[in-house]
Amino acid sequence: MSGNMSPSATPPERRDDPPSTVVVETVAAAEGVDTIDLPPLYEWIDPDALDEFVADEADDPRRVRFDYAGYEVTVEGDGAVSVEKV
Repeated sequence: MSGNMSPSATPPERRDDPPSTVVVETVAAAEGVDTIDLPPLYEWIDPDALDEFVADEADDPRRVRFDYAGYEVTVEGDGAVSVEKV
């Protein structure tokens, strides 16, 4: 983590939403901008592949990390999304 910036995480009630949507909305909230002000997610990662990555089981240990719009994004196999400014 850089400086004193704390990461943002997905609230449990959002874990049923597609991770591609949650990633963009979480980064936008962290930046204090509208989602339309961010670059398209597909410039960093395939949104459909990301959505398919999330498993149905809550205890799935898989995770994927990638950079998006100045943030390190982590998507857990259970659908949890966290972002941290880089």
